[in-house]
Amino acid sequence: MNFSPRIVTIVIGISIVLITFLSVLYMKNTAPVVKAAKQNEKKYFVTYTQGTKKNIRPKVTFYGKAMPRRILRFSSEIKGFVMQTMPQFFSGSYVKKGQVIIRLDQRDYQNQLQRHIITLEESEGTYKDYEAQIAQKESQLQIEKEQKVIAERDYQRAISLLKAGTISERSVETREKTFNNAKQTLNKSTNDLRILKIRLQQQKNRNEKVRVDIDNARRNIERTVIVAPFDGYIDDPNVEIGKQIREGDVIASLVDANNADVDFTISNTLYGSIIEAKEKIIKRQVDIFLQYGNQEIKFIGKIIAISPQVNAESGGINVKARVYKEDNANNQFRLLPGSFLRVEIPDRMYTEVLEIPESALYDGKIIYTINDNNRLTSHNVLVVGKNENNLLIKADTLTNLSKIVVTNFANASKNLLVEGKKK
Repeated sequence: MNFSPRIVTIVIGISIVLITFLSVLYMKNTAPVVKAAKQNEKKYFVTYTQGTKKNIRPKVTFYGKAMPRRILRFSSEIKGFVMQTMPQFFSGSYVKKGQVIIRLDQRDYQNQLQRHIITLEESEGTYKDYEAQIAQKESQLQIEKEQKVIAERDYQRAISLLKAGTISERSVETREKTFNNAKQTLNKSTNDLRILKIRLQQQKNRNEKVRVDIDNARRNIERTVIVAPFDGYIDDPNVEIGKQIREGDVIASLVDANNADVDFTISNTLYGSIIEAKEKIIKRQVDIFLQYGNQEIKFIGKIIAISPQVNAESGGINVKARVYKEDNANNQFRLLPGSFLRVEIPDRMYTEVLEIPESALYDGKIIYTINDNNRLTSHNVLVVGKNENNLLIKADTLTNLSKIVVTNFANASKNLLVEGKKK
């Protein structure tokens, strides 16, 4: 039977494919079974800590600047020549409250005082003379009032007698003239008394003015002696013995030596934390540290004022603390104005919290602990505060025995196999 070449080629191709398929199938079914090697689970080495729930009041650090509580610029209230200054009248000199700083020449003011005293003596003499004249005039006025009454009564009686025809008209005219004279005399005396009383009041006013002049003269004498109103340090002295100063001339400045203020800014977070806990910020004690060479000196202060508004630049709250001398009696150092300071202020009280490093927290709310099978267990926690570089957290699922992982690594996840080392 003859086949065409085309059919023979197709048959041969199909045969080759079939034989190849059967060969592969045979080798697969007859090949020996090879078991895959078991792969070991990777273990991660971590560090852990065992936190203890506790009550803690952390301290928060800020930085501030020392400011003098008071700077008094002395200026003369009077003019005069400087007669005396304190022995060490230069910048940095220490003066105690009540100590004389300078004395001015008193002689001109003492002479003024003496002249005013003499003027007052003369003025009071004039006042007494007016008082005597008034007393005399009042007595005279009383007599003249009685005389007027008598003259008026006599005149009215004369008119009645004239009608009865018992006296002459001339007699009536005489009595009328006497009555008119009595009225004029009384009116004049009344007017004289009024003038005397006006002059008495004017003299009294003059006396008061002279007394004011005397008081001013005495006050000016007191002003010639300038004393320190509080303990302090002299700064920028501007006078010397023999120099004439005018009213208002600046003599020196006095910087308060006993109490200093510290200005600093606390965070809005701390402010809100303290207020939320219903604790007071005013009178809150703060620790203030000043770097003196290689040593750090501690001062104790109390907050005395809080800004009523937020600082626009920092977003915090400006606070003023005062360093009182009595609170730092054993401290031989003093805060110099302008000193840069570190300030520690106590935060609110946190109760039943765990303290952990920042590295132990994942995604702001998760931490991991090591369970008895050396695997990680995740816990949702609430961050309630900070203590320096550590976080204060709350979590009901944690105990004092919990091994909290503090190593932060990217592969951390639930049930991960680890080997822990206590920090």
